[in-house]
Amino acid sequence: MKRPRLPERRHDPRHLVSARFVGRELSLVGNPLESIKILEGEIQNMCLGGLNLLTNQRTKEFSLIRGEIVFSNLPVGVPSLMRVCWVRRAKSQYRIGLEFVF
Repeated sequence: MKRPRLPERRHDPRHLVSARFVGRELSLVGNPLESIKILEGEIQNMCLGGLNLLTNQRTKEFSLIRGEIVFSNLPVGVPSLMRVCWVRRAKSQYRIGLEFVF
């Protein structure tokens, strides 16, 4: 049985890109000893509000991630602060919706 399609919630069009994301989950305030997870994967698409990441690592919704968007044709990564909006299982990987935090 197919899942019903949810209405589109994006405000901006998506753009296919060939890039990677590498970042670290920020620890909670007041808990510096909490382990910090590394999150990396292939960016599937981007829009003005955020990006869709395909990765092997699972992370929690609403986590803050500090990282870099790495384009193969640029010598440096683009620093980014992101919030995890949603996490979905995709076979043996995860699709993660990351929102830019300004």
